Amino acid sequence: MAENTVSTENTSNLNTSGENGEVARPDTSPAQTPETDAAFARVRREAEAKARAKFEAEKAASPEIALARGIIADSVFRRDLEAIRAAHPEVEAKDLTALGESFLRIMAAAEGAGFALDPVLGYEAAAAYDAKLAHEMPPSMGSAGAGDNVEHGFYSAEEVDRLTDAELSDPRVFRRVRESMAKWGRG
Repeated sequence: MAENTVSTENTSNLNTSGENGEVARPDTSPAQTPETDAAFARVRREAEAKARAKFEAEKAASPEIALARGIIADSVFRRDLEAIRAAHPEVEAKDLTALGESFLRIMAAAEGAGFALDPVLGYEAAAAYDAKLAHEMPPSMGSAGAGDNVEHGFYSAEEVDRLTDAELSDPRVFRRVRESMAKWGRG
C-alpha cells in the first residue's frame, strides 16, 4: 500500500501560517467584479428560464399539479415573510422579492445547495452583507464625462474604459482622453 506523502515541491505560492505550521491553500474564489456579477446574473437568468420552462411544461401536462405547487409556494413565501416580520417588526415588505437581491441570492444559494435556510437567518445575513457592502463601497464619483458641466482634465486608463461611446463622441472629451493617454507612459 502506497504511503500518503505531501510533496514540498512547487509550494512557493502557498503560505505557512498558524502555530503548527499548517499550509494555507491559496484563495481560488473569484473576486467580486462586474464581470463575475454579470456572469452570475446570466447563470441565474438561464436557471430561471429553465425553471419556467419546466414549470410551463408541467402546467400544460397537469394543470392541477401546477396549481397545487403554486398554492404551496405562495403559502411558504407568506409564512417566511410572516416569520421575518415577527423577528424584525421594522420590515414593511409586501412580499419576499421586496427584501432585496442579497436576500434572494442567499435563499436561492441555500436551496441550490440542497438545504432549507431559516428565512429569518437569511434576512439577517442579507442585512449584514448589505450593511458591510454599503460601508466598504466608496461613494460614486459619477461618470467621467457626464453632467454637472465639470471640466475633466485628466482621464486614467480605468476612467477611459468606463466611458460610453456617446461620451467619447464629444470632441472635448475625446481630445482630453488623447492628451491623458500621452501621459500614461510617463511616471
